[in-house]
Amino acid sequence: MGNKVSNGNSRSSSSSKKLSKHVSVRTKHIGGLHTKEINLGFAQILEKNQHVYTDPTFVCDFCLQLIHLENSFNIKGCTHFYCQECTVKYVVSSLRINVTSIVCPVPDCQGVLDPDHCRQILPSDVFVWWGNALYESVLAPESDIDSTFICDFCVEPVNLKDSFNIKGCTHFYCQGCIVNFIASRLQDNVTCITCPVPDCSGELDIEYCRPIIPEDVFDRWGKALCESVVMDPRRKYLYCPYNSCSALLINEEPEDTSQSVCPHCNREFCAMCKVPWHTEFDCAMFQKLKEKGEDEMLEVLAKNKNWRRLNAGCGIT
Repeated sequence: MGNKVSNGNSRSSSSSKKLSKHVSVRTKHIGGLHTKEINLGFAQILEKNQHVYTDPTFVCDFCLQLIHLENSFNIKGCTHFYCQECTVKYVVSSLRINVTSIVCPVPDCQGVLDPDHCRQILPSDVFVWWGNALYESVLAPESDIDSTFICDFCVEPVNLKDSFNIKGCTHFYCQGCIVNFIASRLQDNVTCITCPVPDCSGELDIEYCRPIIPEDVFDRWGKALCESVVMDPRRKYLYCPYNSCSALLINEEPEDTSQSVCPHCNREFCAMCKVPWHTEFDCAMFQKLKEKGEDEMLEVLAKNKNWRRLNAGCGIT
C-alpha cells in the first residue's frame, strides 16, 4: 500500500495543505523501493499553467505570423480579428479595386469595416482616400452603377429611387404597384394592410405610405379607418351611391324599404339595390337586368317607353 507524504512545509497555511491534499501522489512499493512523492502545491500549479490561459499572442490568418494581442484589430459586427497591419493592407487592396463598402474577409460573414471604425489604425492618406472614394461613389452617375430592380408585382425593371420598402420587413416594390395594391385592398374593405408576401410580418400604414399615395387614396384610406373604429356591428351601413357624395349612412329603415333620400345630398336612391333610384323598374326587375348588363337594361327600358330605333339615312338629325 502506498503512504501519503506531506510536503514538509510547516509554514504553509491550512488552506494550502487542503489544496496540497488533492494533488498529492501516493507512493507505491516497487522492488522494495519507494518512489518519491510528487506534490505540487497550489502556487506551483498556478505558476506552471499560467502561460496556457494568458498567452498574449495569436496567429493572424492573413500573414500567418505570431502577433501580440495588443496589435490585433477586430472586424466590426463579428468576432473575427487580424493584425492591424494586415487589416490596413486589406482595406487598401479593396480601395484599389474601387470597393468602398468593405466587409469581413470571411465569406458570408456580416462583419464590416468603415472609415470611422478603422480610423485609429489607418494612415492619414488611406483614411482620406477612403473618404473621397465613398463621396465619389455617392455622386457617381446612375449609368455607372446598377440602379434598377425587377418589381415582383409588375415584373418590370424599375429604378431604385422609385422603389418603396414595406414597413417592418425587407420586401420592396415599385411605388406605382404599392399604390395599386393599397387601392385594391381598400376596395375589398381591408384597412389593416400587410405585406403581400404570405406570412410576412411587414405592414403598410397610412402615415408611412403618405409620401407616395395620391390624395384621393389617402382620403379614402383615412375615411375607411375612421369608419372601422366607429361602426357598430349591430347596425346596417351603406354609402350614398352618388359619387359626388358617397356619405356613410346608417340604414334604420325596415328591410323592405327601398326608396330613400340621402340626408347629405338630398337625392333619392334605392337602399335595397344601393344605386340611384330606378324609377322605371322595381328592385326585382332591376337586379335581374343588372345581371344581364346595361345593354339589356336599356333595351327593356326602350321597350317600356316605346322608343323607336332610328335607321341610318332616315334624314332625321
